[in-house]
Amino acid sequence: MRVAWSLPVLCPAVAALLGCHLVSGVGDLEFVRPGAGGATTSGSTSTAGSSAGGFAGASGAGGQAGGGGGAGDCLIPIEDDFEDATIDPGLWSVGSPQNIDIGLLSGRLYLAPTPSLTPAWGEVLSVGAYDLTHCAVVVELAAVLTHDGDQMTTFGICEGTWENGASFSIRYGMLQSRMFVGSTQTEFDETTYDPSEHKWLRLREADSTLYFETSPDAQSWTEQYQTTAPAYVTYATIRFAAGTFGVASVDPGRAEFDNLDMPP
Repeated sequence: MRVAWSLPVLCPAVAALLGCHLVSGVGDLEFVRPGAGGATTSGSTSTAGSSAGGFAGASGAGGQAGGGGGAGDCLIPIEDDFEDATIDPGLWSVGSPQNIDIGLLSGRLYLAPTPSLTPAWGEVLSVGAYDLTHCAVVVELAAVLTHDGDQMTTFGICEGTWENGASFSIRYGMLQSRMFVGSTQTEFDETTYDPSEHKWLRLREADSTLYFETSPDAQSWTEQYQTTAPAYVTYATIRFAAGTFGVASVDPGRAEFDNLDMPP
């Protein structure tokens, strides 16, 4: 089942290569999945409890997931398993593609840069804007671009353009947590990318803090980074992006995403 409850506004075309469309906010819309249990927290890892949605709750001790006395689970109100034949224009827009193939294949959203060409870049943006307050957005990272050139695979949120955004990026074999303000990278952290341990990515807001979290199974989550939640967390545009920069690869592969807000 796909849920697409938002207040989408048509976005003007953005000329910048890395541009993210400007989208109006939706106030404090929230999608709550009721559940009997939350999660327990230990150190930097949180484990989901027994709930109907099987997904860790949005608030809990130490800023980690779950708990709240069985308050229920919260994901922003958009879901996509990417099983359609084409990208759903009611949910997504394709922004500024250059030397890249973007589409759906075998139930996944893919972005595949043209081999040996640079720059080769593209992005897919949510048509609607969503309130992450006390909620989260989660995606399965099915595949990333290769590491033999300057390739990057990105999932995150943004406001207006890429210049103001929070995202996970996989580049040079590293999983990066990044914050941009006015096109300047203001915060950065990284760890060695592990395709098994970092199979699921989650951005979550709790108590004015934005958490960058990863999981092998969308049940037990590990915090990679945290920062003060930006103002646009209340009207965030969801963003997938991938491409090749300075050094082109003869085989960049494809970035593949699946099961947005549809954890097992």
